[in-house]
Amino acid sequence: MTFSIFQAINTVENCLIPSLPDSLAGVEALRVYLILPELVSVLEESPYKIAKLLGLLSRSILLLKKDSFEILESLWRTLSVHYFRKLVELYRSSSKHLVEVNLPVGNADLFDCLTILQALYKVNGSRDHMIPENDFHIPLVQIIKQNVMPQMNVLERILQYCQYNTQLYQMATALMRYPCIFDLDAKVFLLQTENAVFQAVCSSASQLQTVYSNNLHLYSASHAD
Repeated sequence: MTFSIFQAINTVENCLIPSLPDSLAGVEALRVYLILPELVSVLEESPYKIAKLLGLLSRSILLLKKDSFEILESLWRTLSVHYFRKLVELYRSSSKHLVEVNLPVGNADLFDCLTILQALYKVNGSRDHMIPENDFHIPLVQIIKQNVMPQMNVLERILQYCQYNTQLYQMATALMRYPCIFDLDAKVFLLQTENAVFQAVCSSASQLQTVYSNNLHLYSASHAD
């Protein structure tokens, strides 16, 4: 990476994004939010660094006052198909990376990026030239199978299994606030995970009840003697 690119990254991360106000005067001033993602997308950086920069940018956008945010939405709405799809892909790919590295819990960068992705999905519905819904999808089932299932297979005790599935289900529930990322497989998997958690909880409760009953029986028998 050249020194000039290194300077650009540090300028964007440490100076430009933190200095953005929550209210920008006029349409032209808000165009900075169209330029910055384009700058981030061409940086020769790791997916982690790009996602981190995008998380910071997302946070700045979410701090905009309502009228400024609505103007930004109107700018997104008028972008060409090429640049709008590129913007969506930037947020989608960064969100995908953040899901991969944060399972089974999320973080602020992930949820901020997903909030912007969901906002772009909403804008897409009112564009003259819409892009396909699957451009917003994240392969959650594939990610979960690669990153979670191998660990779940070695869990022997039902309480451990229940705890891990509960964390996974909690994240899946949190992700439900961003329906644009769910394909059919992900929706089915969410229902299956919910059922697995329920069964694990019931089985665990049954085991605890059995242990309690056995101990109570032994206690009663010992005192009867």
